[in-house]
Amino acid sequence: MLPNLDARTHALRSLAAYFSSLVFRRTMMDGQEPQAFSVTPDRVFIEQPDSVENLQFPSIGILPARGQYYTRGIGGAEPDGETADGYSLLVPWDYQETLTVEVMGSKIAERRAMIAGIEAAMGAYQGTTDLRLVMPSYFGLAATFSLMERENLEDAESPRGRRRAHLYIQMLVPVVAQARMIGLQTTIAISPTINVGADIGVNFVASQVTAAARAFVGVQALAAMRLTLAEAQTIARATLGINRLQADALSIDYLVALMQSLAAQNANLRTATTP
Repeated sequence: MLPNLDARTHALRSLAAYFSSLVFRRTMMDGQEPQAFSVTPDRVFIEQPDSVENLQFPSIGILPARGQYYTRGIGGAEPDGETADGYSLLVPWDYQETLTVEVMGSKIAERRAMIAGIEAAMGAYQGTTDLRLVMPSYFGLAATFSLMERENLEDAESPRGRRRAHLYIQMLVPVVAQARMIGLQTTIAISPTINVGADIGVNFVASQVTAAARAFVGVQALAAMRLTLAEAQTIARATLGINRLQADALSIDYLVALMQSLAAQNANLRTATTP
């Protein structure tokens, strides 16, 4: 089933909600304490409103620009989590766009307050200069926003109570596709020891091959696995992508190197996840 909303819309909704949660402080006259105000959700626009002449201030609008898609690495989409109904989340691209955030106030003090508030809020996330917002409506993934540039605008509308400024914010959001993944089921025969290439001093005990095979096929639930030499060759052949070779034509050196690599990867994984 195709989605009804794109990643960009989910990200902009999260950004709009964040802006409406901010409490700005407007400078008052005659030494009075700054006055707090906020921009209500109905005055934060992610699309151009039908009527711009009747806008109420203060307000914030997000103006679009041309975006770019970037693939993640080499090859196909990368898995990124799983939904409650068993679908895997694949991330074929990251989408990047430089947004123009237009703040509008009826007074100079309102414009100054919104600029200062957004500047501070954009850099307040865990001590970094990037703002990361979770998108609850988009599988709980996060969009990243970076403040890039700023421009105060003065035109014929300024004396009429329309004080504007532009903040240029770079947005980066993952683009997700859902796919039903088919699990790999493997039948394992019992063999206490696998001797491969005894002439070069390689001897894999069952536990070593168990760890290597588990790391490759992802069968985390199995308590124990034992492999015959033919089954180990089958794993090696699938891993190396050389399906045309027969089991007896697979070089023993390839098999030895592969099993050593998989065993090392599994050991590193255990080390990284052990508290």
